Amino acid sequence: MADRTLLWVDLALQECADSTRHFAEFFRIRRSSAQLEADAAECPVAICFEYDFPDKAGLKLLQETKRLHPSLPVLMLTLQHSEDLAVWAFRARVWDYFVKPVDRRDVERCSESLLRIDHRRGDDRMSVRQIPPVPQETRLRRFTAGSQQALAPAVSYVQSHYADKIMQAQVAELCSMSSFSFSRQFHSAFGLTFQEYLLRYRVERAEELLLNPSVGVSDVAFATGFRDPSYFGRVFRRLRNMSPSQWRQHQMEDARPSLPAPTLIAM
Repeated sequence: MADRTLLWVDLALQECADSTRHFAEFFRIRRSSAQLEADAAECPVAICFEYDFPDKAGLKLLQETKRLHPSLPVLMLTLQHSEDLAVWAFRARVWDYFVKPVDRRDVERCSESLLRIDHRRGDDRMSVRQIPPVPQETRLRRFTAGSQQALAPAVSYVQSHYADKIMQAQVAELCSMSSFSFSRQFHSAFGLTFQEYLLRYRVERAEELLLNPSVGVSDVAFATGFRDPSYFGRVFRRLRNMSPSQWRQHQMEDARPSLPAPTLIAM
């Protein structure tokens, strides 16, 4: 077992199988106490929020943790799954989103990527982005594992293979749909095309890697599924209105502590 700590926040309302067992092969699991803020400040490798049926309070806790520690990777495990919830997690910059029961191969991929990153202290110095509102469905609706929607295999595949070449026909087949039907249903559920969703997901992952100044921009491009660094730069600029290098510089400037104004001493 590795000596890096994974902070685990169990917000499941029902008794269920232990979801930590696969992660325990890579991390020391430490369940969070009531003092979550103090626990997170000790700089674990990541923090994992486990739900069965997420409610508004539970998702707000994840939001607040990400706001206070924006550079700390956050994982989310849930039994309930819907496209609204998956999109919310994606926009809230959740590092990885799992639907229970968790596949060991997904845990291995996620854990290895986390261990490659040089996590730094001083989360409070990183710039904070606005997190989207909690999806309305969490207030009333309850989903079971059997009610997962038809596009769930596509979302899961993107999360597991975003660094690989992904063809729309390939994920359509995973969902047992024709490419045309998949395209129509995906756009209806997410409000954007599958290819645009994939690009946005890759750029979100790229931002996490860009926070490490020792990783080159080209390496970030290849690690997140872009085979051409110049194309990565064009996509990043379109979505973020700046180049990857400028975005990184902006983060460094935000992280730099401000100096007090000099005091003029009369002679």
